[in-house]
Amino acid sequence: MVWPLSVITSLIVQSPRPFPTAKMDSTSPTHDNTTSTSPLPDLSTLLSHLGDAVSAAWPSSPPKPYNKVKALLMSWEKDDLDVESEIKPLASIFQGLYHFDTEVWKIPIRRSAAELSSKIASVIEADGREGNLIILYYGGHARGNDQVAGRPVWFAK
Repeated sequence: MVWPLSVITSLIVQSPRPFPTAKMDSTSPTHDNTTSTSPLPDLSTLLSHLGDAVSAAWPSSPPKPYNKVKALLMSWEKDDLDVESEIKPLASIFQGLYHFDTEVWKIPIRRSAAELSSKIASVIEADGREGNLIILYYGGHARGNDQVAGRPVWFAK
C-alpha cells in the first residue's frame, strides 16, 4: 500500500513516542559542528519542508507517458568495433523490457550519407508526432567537426 506523504507526516507527528535525538557538541567524534549557524528545525517543521519539496518535485498529476517510442539503433555495415555485441542486448532490452518499437539498421558503406539521411527522415516522417519519442543510437567511429558548432562526423574505418 502506498500512503500519501501527508498521511505519513501526520502519523509521524502524532506518534506517541518522541524520536530519539543525539545531542551533538564540539566534542563530537564524527564531525565538527561548532561553526553551524542554523540548528536543525523541530520534526514537524522538517516534515513540513520535506512535504513541500516532494510536492514541488512530483506534482499530483504524473506526467503523461509517451504515446509511442521508436528506437533506431545504427551501426556500420562493416563493423570493425564489434558494436553488434552491444546493440543486440540493447535492442532486446528496448523491445522486451520497455516494449519500444525497435529497429536495428546497418549504415551501408556505399552512399552512406544519403542512405543515413533518408533513413532518419523516414523514421521522423513515420513516428515524429507530438507525444512520441524517437531514440537514435549510433555505435561506431566518430570525431569532432573542425567547424564552429559543427556536428560530429560519423565514419566507417
